[in-house]
Amino acid sequence: MNLVPSQREDMEMAEDGAFFHDFYVEETRETPREESQQGPEAWIKDPDTSNPIDYVFPATNLDPFESYPSSLAPGLVQQALSYRFSIMTPSMLPTPEVTNPYLQSWFPLSLGDRALFPALLSSSLTHLKVNCLLTGELAAPFGKEDESLALGASYKETITAINEAMQDPTRVTSDATILAVLMTIEKPFIPHSKDWSQESPFQAPLRKMQWLNVHGAREPNLAHQTGLCKLIQLRGGLHNVRLPGVAAAIFYRVLVNSTLTLSPPPLPFFPLSGNMIDEVKPENTHKWDEMPIQFGEFCKIGFTPALADVYQQLAGYTRVITKFVEGETINFGRQAMCDQRNLIQYRLMALPTSVCLVEPSPVYEACRIAAIIYSIGVTFPLPGVGAPFPTLVKSLKAELQQVELHSPWAASVNGIRLLLWVLTMGGIAATDTTEQQWFVKIASRVVPRSLALDWRETRRSLREFLWLDSACDMAGKQFWTQVYPLVREKATAESESAQPPLKNMTPCTQCKAKRIRCDKGIPCEHCTKSGFSCSSQTTPTQKPARVHVFSSRGKPCTICKTRKLKCDKKKPCGRCIAGGWDCVYQDAASQRRILAEASMGILSRS
Repeated sequence: MNLVPSQREDMEMAEDGAFFHDFYVEETRETPREESQQGPEAWIKDPDTSNPIDYVFPATNLDPFESYPSSLAPGLVQQALSYRFSIMTPSMLPTPEVTNPYLQSWFPLSLGDRALFPALLSSSLTHLKVNCLLTGELAAPFGKEDESLALGASYKETITAINEAMQDPTRVTSDATILAVLMTIEKPFIPHSKDWSQESPFQAPLRKMQWLNVHGAREPNLAHQTGLCKLIQLRGGLHNVRLPGVAAAIFYRVLVNSTLTLSPPPLPFFPLSGNMIDEVKPENTHKWDEMPIQFGEFCKIGFTPALADVYQQLAGYTRVITKFVEGETINFGRQAMCDQRNLIQYRLMALPTSVCLVEPSPVYEACRIAAIIYSIGVTFPLPGVGAPFPTLVKSLKAELQQVELHSPWAASVNGIRLLLWVLTMGGIAATDTTEQQWFVKIASRVVPRSLALDWRETRRSLREFLWLDSACDMAGKQFWTQVYPLVREKATAESESAQPPLKNMTPCTQCKAKRIRCDKGIPCEHCTKSGFSCSSQTTPTQKPARVHVFSSRGKPCTICKTRKLKCDKKKPCGRCIAGGWDCVYQDAASQRRILAEASMGILSRS
């Protein structure tokens, strides 16, 4: 019987083994003769005998007969076991009070199983290498030039042993074989082309809980994961896997892979304790704290009850993280805290996409994607080197482009503020990319006039949704610092557009030359349409206030008016110059005064 029931997947597994065999042989051929004669110990560092763990677990250092079920060099075996016992295993469970199955069950079982022991070694070496690349706190187990050779040899032995177990009907669905296959659902080779120093834009706490930082940086091996799920199916489900800790480990590792690939989890939730205790029951999760916003109201604009419930749980768990980080008392221990985190992430990743709904909604899909961004940044924090932020940013942008920015978001009282939170999540996830400017531009267009252009006021609004200050503040402030100037420019442009356009008193030069009617705009309409440089644009002149036509009409001089002669209205006029008379003009006010005095005299005489 093969590792997986499918012949195609079995061929893929065999190809993996053949590839590692060919790769190992090719690397050996390239090794100089004088170095290859030294044996595998030449590229394996001697173990550090001063390691305190050697005194706690002396069996890792005392194997005079080299009886471990592995063909790898003793130095490599020693290094892998020392790391697993001293560093890797103690951090797999969140509390020391819980019985650790990795020490009491897994290792003793592996000593008698030819597939499980090399699988644990291979997983330990790869885990150690990734941990070194991420933190730089540990010495690398081998150099770059020896890495492919060492990991390839270890993984080749694992695949060969698992394939042998698949041929034995008594071992194919055993706990040991299932656990060995679990160790292979992440690819063993570490690509150095990745930027391992890349940080997530979110500064989340608890990133190392359950080694999420390491597992989140590794590339999933989906072919082997499919085989593992089929073995679980043949076994009758996770609850039938009896080896302590294995079912919870399988669920957790598969959940991490589902988050990395943005796909629904193929296995159901399974807690660390093995029992669905009260703290992690779905119906109790939303009772932790009363939230300022009830997300059920967003069902008016496209939320489903399941999405609203996940938002409510994410908000409650965010407040629990805040209390935990600040040292406040919480109602349950760290193990239940891990279970709650994993349960919420499971329910989030299990939500269907919008196209699977009876009534597809772009608002639903945009908010589902934004929730995933928040989760892998804050509540289920993946490292920057592995988090699928680029894919999520592109998907969120595509969904927002399908729906009007103010409708249907405006159908809810807090809809526009929810849209601003969604844009903020997209903008943070797009940090240091060209896509961020799109989110900045759209956010500046939908900012309501009631929102003060101040970070403290903006953060107060964002806190009403999903927000953890320590994780989101830095990137959020950087995003909104780019939004505020665009909002101010928009307000200035709107105030200027409310004023009437400037007009010139005379037509522009282009219109005069072509003898066409000019609208005297700055620039004029004809020059704008024709692409000409309008002279009115270079020398703008304000059109003076309109004057009544009668006030601008010329009056004859006093002599011409008295003699009832035609006056040319010049100063002096032509007739006064010819006659040698003094040319005197009276303004309208003086004339009105003279007429008024004359009329008063007539009335007094009468």
